[in-house]
Order: sequence, then structure tokens, then C-alpha cells
Amino acid sequence: MPPPRAAPSGGARPSDSARPSESSGAGGASAPPRASGASSPQVVARDTVVLGALTFLASLSSFGFQWAMARLLTPADYATLFALLALFTVLSVPSQMLLPIGARMTSLAVVRRGRTAAVGVVRRALLRGALVGLAAWAAVVALSGVFDFLIGTDDLGAIVWLGAAVAVSFAAPFAKALLTGLRAFVLLGASNMLDGVLRMALGAGLVGLGMGVAGGMAASALASLLGVMAVMLAAPYVVRAAPRRPPDAPADAEGAAAHVQVGLLSLSLAVLMNVDILVVRHFFADADAALYAASALVGRIVLFASVPAAQVVLPHVIRHVAAGEPLTRTFGVAAAFTAVISGGAALVIAAAPELVFAIVFGDRYAPDPPLVWAYVLAGALLAALTLVTYFHIGAGTLRIWTVLVPLSVACAVTLWVSHESLTAVAWTLDAFLGSGVLVTLGWAAAVLRRHRAPAAAPTTGLDRGRADGPRGASGT
Repeated sequence: MPPPRAAPSGGARPSDSARPSESSGAGGASAPPRASGASSPQVVARDTVVLGALTFLASLSSFGFQWAMARLLTPADYATLFALLALFTVLSVPSQMLLPIGARMTSLAVVRRGRTAAVGVVRRALLRGALVGLAAWAAVVALSGVFDFLIGTDDLGAIVWLGAAVAVSFAAPFAKALLTGLRAFVLLGASNMLDGVLRMALGAGLVGLGMGVAGGMAASALASLLGVMAVMLAAPYVVRAAPRRPPDAPADAEGAAAHVQVGLLSLSLAVLMNVDILVVRHFFADADAALYAASALVGRIVLFASVPAAQVVLPHVIRHVAAGEPLTRTFGVAAAFTAVISGGAALVIAAAPELVFAIVFGDRYAPDPPLVWAYVLAGALLAALTLVTYFHIGAGTLRIWTVLVPLSVACAVTLWVSHESLTAVAWTLDAFLGSGVLVTLGWAAAVLRRHRAPAAAPTTGLDRGRADGPRGASGT
């Protein structure tokens, strides 16, 4: 059954579809000339492979950070740090929310007004994010007693650096989003590598100097801040080096409802990715929490291996939708990359969990194969759910939040109430993730059917998630 029709956006104007320069298909003139193959499946495949290779190298440094922390910290401190990092992901919901919001904003700015406009959009967003981040930092420190209850730590230094990381998270996503919108995927991969290397080096150095858990959190905050500075210094050169061409269409105002819906989708993914870690840290002993954290780290290799496909698919789908072009081949390329990379990683880990644990942790942790297998499946399902969610954000079917928000809330409540064992927690997470993948894939199939005929009047979906009904494209 096709998804319900979204209400018209407050930012759209009825006259948009009547502008000859923006319309194509039935009832309108041809769309403006576009760069040949600008978002072809071959380009999508190239971008995905390039970003995937660079992200793999970045992942090695990120796992290097976890490897160093697992060896330099005691098991109890490592469990606390892992729980703090999971708490950071939940507290930095703006980071999870703002990355796809920012990528969508910059992609639309490039499509409608050109690359220079996208840089201006990001600079203004960074300033606002920095101001909000300072307030968030103070709030995190003030609520240190709540965090002590959640994860059992009274390390004020770690909480202060947790607040600093949250503060930076209000700005950092816009820097990554700028490179995504510009489709500068080589620089995006290099930026990810820089973040990982800095985090690993700073973490090992600060923990080695005796800062303990606080040193690990400080490394995360400082690496992210330095990464933002590097991206914004490089951005003007990226714009100047790009081919110059006039923007295809004037800007349309983005309705606030679209940002809210993207934010809800991102929040749902953040909850599904981290709620189990917080539940285990709260209800289980230190040794059990450390084993679960180690198993989650190994299982998430499957998720991290597929992240580039989701990042690449979003701006390309936005261009296809604006041009009224079919989406099947682009989505197929991204799905194939995810299946091959994540599936391959899952098979290796499931076949030899002892070997993977020995490589990552040495003799610090002995794997529990049923737990590792359950979390490998969770990593694969998270990879699929992330890809399909980013596809929906690019296609404009933002009302998928009506599925993911209730699902994430139900998952959190169920895990908080029922958590008999570590393996039971992982399998409960798998059940909710599997349900989400099935529903969102079914919705995506309906979207692909509506966009499979190139001659059909284009749908925009660029304002508040409107993916149904013919309307003039905004141009690419």
C-alpha cells in the first residue's frame, strides 16, 4: 500500500509549478540543462566506493581509539567510558538530527542557488549552533547527578568533557553536511580520517597522562572541534575549484516542519543505536556491561562499514527527485554496496568471533558467541535501516517518522522493563530493528514505483516531505 499523502508545505508556493524555468513533464517547458551524468548510478557507485574506502581507513583509527581505551583503562572504567559515549550520542541528538538536516539544506542550496550559497548557509548555522552548544554544556554539567544515577559515575571531569563534546556536536554536523551537499566526498572521507586519527592520538595521550575516563571524553570533544575548523578553512577552496554554472532556480523557503520531521527520524535512529547500551550499563554488573560494550563494538563494525552508502545516497536522491528522474538504480547501487560490505563483515565476525575479539581486545575479553551473533545481526539491521531512512529523507517521504518514532519509544520501554540477560537484550533490539527495516523498505518500494518512469511529471518532495503528486521540479 503506498504511503499516505503528505500535506502541502508552508514553504511552497502554488505558483512554483507554473514557472517555466522550473517545470518539466506534463504542462511545462523542459527543465534547464544539467551536467551530464551528474547523479548517474556510475557516479553514485564511484562516490560510494571512494567515501567507503576513506571511511574504512577512518574506522581503523576510530577502532584504534576503542582498542587503546580498552587496553589503557580498567574494565570498569572502559564500561563507564563506553556508556558515556553512548550517553553522548543520546545527549547529542542535535548531532544526529542536524547532520541529515544540514545535508538536506546544503544539497537544496546547491541545487537551487549554487555552491557559494551553501557555504553561507553553513556558516550561519555554525554560529547559531555554537551559541546553543555553550548553553548545552552548562546544562550537562548542572545535571551531573542524573548521569551518576544512569551510569554510575561521579567523575566530574568526565562529565565536564561530556558537556564539551555535546557543545561541539551542535556545530560539527554542519561542517560534514557542507561537504555532503557539495558532494565533495573525498574531502568528507579525509575529514573523517582526521577526526579518527586525532581522537586516537589525543585519547591515548590524555589517558596515558592519567586523565582516565575524562581523557577519553576530552579526546572526542577536541578532535571534533579541530575537524570543524579544518573543514571550514578548506570550504572556500572547494567552492572556487568547482565548475561554475548559474543556479537553476531561485530558493524556496524550507518549512520548519521539514526540519522537525528529519530531526525526529534522526532521533529515532539515535535511540535505536544506543538505548541498549544505557540499559545494560544501568542494570548489569560492571563485568557484564564491559562484555556487552565489547560485543557491541565488534557488532557495529557491520554498521560502520555501510555508513558511506547512506551519506552518498541522500544528495544524489535529492537531485533525482528535483529532476523528476527515476530512483531505482541509485538506490540499488547503495543497497548493493551495503549488502556486500556489511554482509561480508557480518559473515567474518559470525564465523570467527574469537579471532576478531583477539585482534581488537587481545586477551582482555573472552567473546560470548551467542551475544556476538545477536549483535552482528543488530549491526546489519541498523545498516539497512540507516540507508533506507536516508533514502526517505532525500526522496522527501519524511512522514516515515510516524513509523520510526513509535518503534524507538517502544524499544526503549521494552528494554527498560525486560532485560533478563545480555543476549535477551540484544535479541529484543533485533526484533524491533527487523520490524523497522520491513516497514521502511515497504514504504521505499512504493516511492521507487512512483519515481521509476522518467517521462512522468517530476515530484519534488523537497518541502516538508511531499513525495506524492506531480509538481514542477526546483531544478538541478
